[in-house]
Amino acid sequence: GNDPTFARFCTAFGCAHLLEDERFQTNARRVQNRDLVTQTLTPVMQTRTTADWVAALEAQKIGCGPINTLEQVFADPHVQARGMVMT
Repeated sequence: GNDPTFARFCTAFGCAHLLEDERFQTNARRVQNRDLVTQTLTPVMQTRTTADWVAALEAQKIGCGPINTLEQVFADPHVQARGMVMT
């Protein structure tokens, strides 16, 4: 995400030290170091459930949404209410 969003994430979720690392300081640098960003943040993201992350990220005004399995997509009440499932 953008720099202010990344800073909010790092500050709120115990990763403030990353803000001092030049490889993480700007969006352009994070894109250049995408594999490192992924390797660094994956263990952090694995500490909570999807529902917990969605709530925590929304509380920080960080846009987010779950990545659903197909089963979750078709079980979603909105998908069902709109009659979007066809066989």
